[in-house]
Amino acid sequence: EDEQIIGSYLEIVSTIPEDYGEYECRVSNGADEEMTLSAHINRH
Repeated sequence: EDEQIIGSYLEIVSTIPEDYGEYECRVSNGADEEMTLSAHINRH
């Protein structure tokens, strides 16, 4: 649907300072499409 991810999320409930930073999240539909998104873990 217009290249949007609807109804999916990742919840990380416990982190330590060493986890903070930038990550790549790779999403695939299992067939031929793959998308790479930036993900950041910051201190709240």
